[in-house]
Amino acid sequence: MTTLQLPKEQGSWALVNIDAKCKTLLQARLWFLCMKNGSLTTLMRKWNLTGPTANPSNVHGLPTGIPYIRQYAFDMAYVPPPGPQETKKRFKNRLYRVLLTMATMNIGTSELRIVRKYPGIAWQRVWTNVHTTGLSNHIKSVWYTAIHEIIRTIERLAAIHLTTTTSCVRCGVTDTLLHRLISCEEGSVIWTWTKSQDSGNTMHTPLTHTRAMDPTPDLLSLAPPPKKNMWR
Repeated sequence: MTTLQLPKEQGSWALVNIDAKCKTLLQARLWFLCMKNGSLTTLMRKWNLTGPTANPSNVHGLPTGIPYIRQYAFDMAYVPPPGPQETKKRFKNRLYRVLLTMATMNIGTSELRIVRKYPGIAWQRVWTNVHTTGLSNHIKSVWYTAIHEIIRTIERLAAIHLTTTTSCVRCGVTDTLLHRLISCEEGSVIWTWTKSQDSGNTMHTPLTHTRAMDPTPDLLSLAPPPKKNMWR
């Protein structure tokens, strides 16, 4: 599992696991086909695969020439059949969660780089602010790059040996993330406006780990949109 597949409440985007998703679609399709009369149903009934399957499954007793049936028997041994009131969509969602757990249980997940870098930050509050305050996808994407420090600053480019200087091409000081956001050109204008709107507000914790007073997600959605060259 990549960090992009981590849940949103852990700071990522909860991207679909393609392997588990494809298996879900196939296994669900086979299950629902088994509920109809046909040659597949006859074979599946012969192999005792039309209802709850044994756990552990008897995979080795199935023909080797049909690997998708063997995979079905293995996977469905961990998935109870759909209930009488369970819709196809709910069954597929449940099946996906089981298959996702099976696919990742021996791999584990990687902690986000930014969390390792700043362990003292209340990251749960940060992710909650980003994903639950009705921000547009554009604003979420911009703040994702800012929070994770993946904006293309000169300092970052120098750290990965793509440039020999860390100086801002506009003002000459070190081009850090904080400098880009609140100090240089239009960044300082937006930052000053945001702080004026947030004066006296003590209801929110900082959205990011940058120093000084950080804007809340609500204020970010009201602030003047940055020009494209701000994130050059």
